[in-house]
Amino acid sequence: MIRTIFFWTVFLLVFLVFNLLARLLALIFDAKEVYYRTSVIISRVLLWAGGIRVDASGMENVPREGTLIFAANHQSAIDGCAVLPFLGRRVFLGAMHQVYQLPLLNGYLKRAGYLLLDLRNPKQLIITMRKILGVLRSGECFLIFPEGTRSPDNRLLEFRDGVSMLVLQSGLPVVPVALTDAYKIMQRDELYGLKVNSGRIKVRIGKPITFHEFKEANLENAKAVSAKLREAIARLMQEGLQPGL
Repeated sequence: MIRTIFFWTVFLLVFLVFNLLARLLALIFDAKEVYYRTSVIISRVLLWAGGIRVDASGMENVPREGTLIFAANHQSAIDGCAVLPFLGRRVFLGAMHQVYQLPLLNGYLKRAGYLLLDLRNPKQLIITMRKILGVLRSGECFLIFPEGTRSPDNRLLEFRDGVSMLVLQSGLPVVPVALTDAYKIMQRDELYGLKVNSGRIKVRIGKPITFHEFKEANLENAKAVSAKLREAIARLMQEGLQPGL
């Protein structure tokens, strides 16, 4: 419990300080770059505060240029922090409505370009998907979690076809990212998912996948994209579960 108290105390202090700092720096430098770099620093600080070690590999698979979609499995609230510092590209993310509505985070998330994800509201979700397409068409990269919810363990849940429809509409390559053992750090059902346990997360980044064989953005093709992408992430997860890797 001491680790959890320490983590969330650091969390509050970090966002208070960096929220103000980022706002000031954004007046002088490129705001997108300021908030991206600030988010990376915050992620690293929170990993330290949680006693969380990230073993990342496959960073060489990420192209240095071109717009990309990063797709990762989802196990805990710390997943974004565990992945963001290792992608090597400026990346935008979505934030669930529970997080997006917190007074401390709301302003920062909006200015940082995080998009509201409200799975309870289909209309709002459609609007968000259109905004994500806008972000991608402007040349920015985006990180998505195709499962749409956190897995309670190292099982890979079914992917939402709406995410695959987004992939088809964008026509962009997708970089698969696999996290293993992140659920041990912040158990979904333990203290409302807020309890923090120190430990190690493995992050495996795969080579970009293209879906040029699918010419139309329809439900049948979306399901095929989901299956292909899910297979790629599952394979990376198996690598992460191998002893000594």
